[in-house]
Amino acid sequence: MLAFIFKRTFFSDKYAVILLVGFLLFTVANILLVLLMLSSRNYQIPIRFSGYEGIGVFERGQWYYLYVLPVFSFVVFAVNSVLSIKIHQLRREYSIAILVLSYLVATFNMVVSYAFMRAA
Repeated sequence: MLAFIFKRTFFSDKYAVILLVGFLLFTVANILLVLLMLSSRNYQIPIRFSGYEGIGVFERGQWYYLYVLPVFSFVVFAVNSVLSIKIHQLRREYSIAILVLSYLVATFNMVVSYAFMRAA
């Protein structure tokens, strides 16, 4: 099933592998950040900010809703890694661009995760 990953020239490209491993480490750090900072609580915590009601209002939800952030981080890693590996044989530049832009998404995810963990 995953044989297509190892048949590609992706793993012989040092720059692409460094980006992929760095992206993996960044994703794991993001997941660990949420898991270490989040604890179960019986009260509701802010999960979303809404500025449409004139003044800023935090919508509240259960503490386990914040586990969506590391799940999103892992899904982004999995999809973008497979996409980058598959595209690498056709266009190396596009593959590298996908990995670099994935860092941007992972950075935003980490900033949002940290902000919500501090507010919780």
